[in-house]
Amino acid sequence: MSRRFSFFLSRLGIPCTAFLLCCYTIPLAQAQMTNQGTVTVIVLDPTGATIQGAKLQLQDLATNEMREAETQQVGSHTFVALSAGTFKLTVSKNGFQTEVLDSVVVQSNRVTDVKVSLKVGAALEKIVVAESSIPLLETTSSAIAATIIVSGRRRLVLCRTSGSALEAAFRSQNPRAGRRQNKSC
Repeated sequence: MSRRFSFFLSRLGIPCTAFLLCCYTIPLAQAQMTNQGTVTVIVLDPTGATIQGAKLQLQDLATNEMREAETQQVGSHTFVALSAGTFKLTVSKNGFQTEVLDSVVVQSNRVTDVKVSLKVGAALEKIVVAESSIPLLETTSSAIAATIIVSGRRRLVLCRTSGSALEAAFRSQNPRAGRRQNKSC
């Protein structure tokens, strides 16, 4: 019986294995060949920066099916599993003019990249700045300064023998600045 089995494997085993392999791989290949595509939309402002929160409407012109989305932090959104055909893309955002692309072509098993540059539109919001809202502190500089009175300036010129004449003049005018007040240099 082992002779018959080895004969079967040697003569028919390879063709049977090849047949079973074909039966398994053909449906997998057909599953990969779909009639669907993908559209990636990137929305930019006039300076080339991406726009987050832009409203996207993608309409299939053959079926009038509408898909809506918003751009994410990176200013883009990807529409997946779209049937092959022609679509109409509408992009809008407050403060910008609405942009309409009438023919975005989607191909099977392909990614269609669409870059939309929105132009600045009419202002929809009014911002009022009151004087009381302006900060009185300077927050852009980290410099520390003090005013030296004229008498301190005279002492500064006369105190050339001490280690730091400027420090002595500053301490004489500002007792809280350091150790004790040094009026004699």
